[in-house]
Formats: sequence, C-alpha cells, structure tokens
Amino acid sequence: MSTSEKGKFGGPKNTKVVHVGVELFKKLDDGAIDISHQSRRRITPSQVAQYLVVNYLDAAKEKLLKEIKSAEEQ
Repeated sequence: MSTSEKGKFGGPKNTKVVHVGVELFKKLDDGAIDISHQSRRRITPSQVAQYLVVNYLDAAKEKLLKEIKSAEEQ
C-alpha cells in the first residue's frame, strides 16, 4: 500500500499482527516520534513499519538471500 492509494498508511482493521520484540519496537517507536516531531503529524510505529515494508522489502530480500547463499558456501 502506498501513500498515494489512500493518502495515509494503515489497512483494514482485521489485519494480522506481527511480533517484532521489544528492541525493534523501540526503534520503530523512536523513529515514529522523530518523524512526528519533525513533520508535526502523528506517525505511529505501525506506519513506520508499513512504510519500510512497502518501500524496502525487495532490497532486503535480495540482501538476505545473498547473505544466506554466502553462508552456505563457507
């Protein structure tokens, strides 16, 4: 989902939940606070996570696959 589709991040209320753990949630929360402060718009940790998935998942998949293949070759 892109911001141009709805003008905001978020999805249906019946979406699944992903557990990221305390440390990663803290990073998402800190990022959301920084963005909110600088943009003067309320941004949630979920919106940050959604943005990252929409915009960077393909690059992350490629990098992870390269790391896995490299580790298997050693």
